[in-house]
Amino acid sequence: MKFTFKFIVATFILLSFTSFCKGKRFSDEKIKFKDIIKTQVELYPQMQIQDYYKLIYQAVFGSAHMGMDSIMAQQWFDKEWADTPENKAEKYADTISPNGRIIRVNISSYKASGGSKEKLFTAFLYTSKNYTGSKTEFYKLWHYLESFSSITGYSKKSFAEYLKNMKAKGLPAAHHSEIYERLYKPSYRVVLVSEMK
Repeated sequence: MKFTFKFIVATFILLSFTSFCKGKRFSDEKIKFKDIIKTQVELYPQMQIQDYYKLIYQAVFGSAHMGMDSIMAQQWFDKEWADTPENKAEKYADTISPNGRIIRVNISSYKASGGSKEKLFTAFLYTSKNYTGSKTEFYKLWHYLESFSSITGYSKKSFAEYLKNMKAKGLPAAHHSEIYERLYKPSYRVVLVSEMK
């Protein structure tokens, strides 16, 4: 089969354009994720590697990792809602995924704004049952994170060693670090932003 010069040139241009678009998409995604990390560090400057792991885990897998049935989830949510004081000063929600689909809704500020308890729980439950990602996506975001040492204060090696340890355990969900729990007393639900509209 013979190919004309014009066909070869057109094919080359098409492949180059496709490669450019793909590279730009990844570049835009990395920039968005970098902004997310910057915001998290500003809000929670004592974040540990464990907390970054939890952030990415939730950004990729949503709240599916909770592993509770609806009744248990409702009971746990009711107690946490009752125990969490209102705080208008806290940020209402944190976007944690670069695609903008997943957020953490902070219960204290959500309550203070008059937010519906039922709506938040329904959004949480829907997200846990209908949203999940892939390990490939998780590793991609972790790879981005490793290059943000100037923001996080952790070396690429430290991140790599932590991930190696978690991979050996099957890449499980994780709790916040003790210092994060003590300083920031996190109380939120991970939900699809579309379910809060």
